[in-house]
Amino acid sequence: MNRYPNPAAQEILNQLPDPAYLKDSAGVYIYANSAYAQFLGKQQNQIVGSRAADLFPPETVEQLLKNEEGVRETGQSVRFPIAGTYKSGRQVWMDVHLSRIQPGGVTGEAGAVLGILRDITAIRNAQTELVYRETFENTVLSIATDFVNKNAREMEMGFGEVLSVVSGLVEAERGYLLVYNRTTKKLECKNAWSSGGIETYQDRFSIEPDAIGPYWWAQMTSFAHLEISDVEVLEEDKTPEREFFRSIDARAVLSYPIHTQYETLGALIFTQRSTGDEKAGERYQLVHMVALLVANALVRAEFENLLSEYSLNLEKRVRERTNDLDTAYQTLKQTQTQLLQAGKMASIGQLAAGVAHEINNPVGFVKSNLHTLQRYTKTLREALFAFQSLDGGNQVFTEYGLSEIIADLGDLVRESIDGTRRVESIVDNLRTFSRMDQGEQTLANVNDLIRTTLKVIWNELKYKAEVIQEYGEVPEIYCHADRLNQVFVNLLVNAVQSIRDHGEIRIHTGVDDENVMIEISDTGQGMEPEVRDRVFEPFFTTKDVGKGTGLGLSIVYDIVAAHGGEISVESEPGHGTLFVISLPAKRSL
Repeated sequence: MNRYPNPAAQEILNQLPDPAYLKDSAGVYIYANSAYAQFLGKQQNQIVGSRAADLFPPETVEQLLKNEEGVRETGQSVRFPIAGTYKSGRQVWMDVHLSRIQPGGVTGEAGAVLGILRDITAIRNAQTELVYRETFENTVLSIATDFVNKNAREMEMGFGEVLSVVSGLVEAERGYLLVYNRTTKKLECKNAWSSGGIETYQDRFSIEPDAIGPYWWAQMTSFAHLEISDVEVLEEDKTPEREFFRSIDARAVLSYPIHTQYETLGALIFTQRSTGDEKAGERYQLVHMVALLVANALVRAEFENLLSEYSLNLEKRVRERTNDLDTAYQTLKQTQTQLLQAGKMASIGQLAAGVAHEINNPVGFVKSNLHTLQRYTKTLREALFAFQSLDGGNQVFTEYGLSEIIADLGDLVRESIDGTRRVESIVDNLRTFSRMDQGEQTLANVNDLIRTTLKVIWNELKYKAEVIQEYGEVPEIYCHADRLNQVFVNLLVNAVQSIRDHGEIRIHTGVDDENVMIEISDTGQGMEPEVRDRVFEPFFTTKDVGKGTGLGLSIVYDIVAAHGGEISVESEPGHGTLFVISLPAKRSL
């Protein structure tokens, strides 16, 4: 009995785009297709006769052999991921599918195993990056919310915890918070943090900015971040910087200015004792956001210290100035939260666009290969039917069930092509929703914006509400499309959260005089009059602690107002809620 695959089987396996191989009962390769040889960086004849230990990294051999033996014993197909470092030197994740081949089939060998591999490295990396970014953004949001609810002293005491969290997320070994003292004209280390018990430069120290380095201080005062992957390769004119960072045992440095609109208040410095990694550049926007939060906290602390001084010496003056200070304080808090929300939406947009791009490339390959496979299937079908007309052809067709396989194969290819079209549609929706505002208004139709928003958040709506869409004929308007998308997201999510079991959300658009009208109503719990009257106030929320910030409808109000529009609300307990938005239908704002 021939232990090697017959020529027809070899030809079929060799046409597969994925790496595939056959092993005998002893675990010795008896066949490998061209894709498998290319994956391992070897010739096909070099693989036949070898074993897994000859080709794979040690960390994957045991897992691979264990699963192959299980398939031989049980006859049950298995699917599992493996990871290892292969010919390119990079870490690769592969999805492995193993099946037992019956004697007399593809090969005469009893206990032969067929393995098919697929590279899933890009998917695993995208999942890891998605989890990282979600964790980072949630942490920043938590820090910002925490700062809003703390006084100046509590914020200063919390700086160390912030340094610890941020340093961990950027994989730094040390973190320093330096604050510029206008009186002494020195930078004072307010907090220092280190990982793994490494000693810090000093718990508290004071230093002139030029002692760290004129170039570094010039970057900080121009509100620019500084990233040094290796201080040892700094140019000669940056000798002070090299000497200072050497003195704190730093090899790689990431530094961000803490500043207001007009002046530098200090700097955040993160260091490593080894050269920097390539991820740091991708994270600077999020860390810069933390620097802005610290700046706002320092400004708040300065306001509170001034207020305290006035209260000790001039009670009357304090009473007269309290309203002005409170107004400035509330404005600062609102500005801070809007900056945070805008930064978060920008990060989400960048992430969505990045994920869409990463998905689009492999989908393109799959779609192209499927169309090729469809042509090959047609040719193979014609060849097999020609073979059927030969002597003994019908017997072979009956024995192997080729008629059913041929019929199913065409359907499978068509369904797979339809699947890639659905994935492409999802990618298009992600790209549309993540289109970032770059300071310019564009013509957009609110009906299209609402449809795009519904596609993105549909999974959150479909289980609790029936969404009725009544779109009227409306003109295109000049607007910031991404901001209006945020308005619709906030209103629709609020609507579905107000519904207890299952209800209805109704969306209606139309034109009233020279205004585009959007109505979003729900059959939720409704609101008491005292809640309805305060619904657009910043930080007002009826949700439990930790479940709402009170910013969603405040941001909706601000965005609508910025477009020259108006928003109103009608609601009664037990009778749901109706939001009405009016946007001017003019050519520009």
